Amino acid sequence: FGVDTLTEEQYDESKKISFKLLYGGITEEYRHVPYFMAVQKLVDYLWSSFQEKGYITSPIGQRKLYGCNMKDMYPQTLFNYFIQLHETEQNIMTLERVLPMFDGSLSKLFMYTYDSILIDLHKSDGVEFIRKVKDLLECDNTYPTKVYVGATYHELLNVTDRFH
Repeated sequence: FGVDTLTEEQYDESKKISFKLLYGGITEEYRHVPYFMAVQKLVDYLWSSFQEKGYITSPIGQRKLYGCNMKDMYPQTLFNYFIQLHETEQNIMTLERVLPMFDGSLSKLFMYTYDSILIDLHKSDGVEFIRKVKDLLECDNTYPTKVYVGATYHELLNVTDRFH
């Protein structure tokens, strides 16, 4: 947007553009942006490796994604599978660190979906419990998190500022 600080609307728009480019392919209009140049380089590398070997390997679990198990494979589709596999493996490792906190706790990890967890927090565990969970999820500030509270899923309020 040619500015040093984005407005909330510009930030939202940039997120939409980024997701469209990451999951749909980097268009010529954005290939000059260093981040998207690097993404395209990774897409090309994965595709070349896939064409040569018939599979790609996940960076964390070293799991192989074979072409014979996937239909209609294109470079961007392969990249999307790669991203999803990497996120899943990363999330499993993160959950392995977080789940032991719930042993002996009255709070329960109620639901996990893609990039969020829902905790049924018992008052006796207190706010410090959430702070510890947040710290573990953030992996030394690598993955910033937000905290929402509410009586129901549809009544959640962002209270992230209270946990800095």
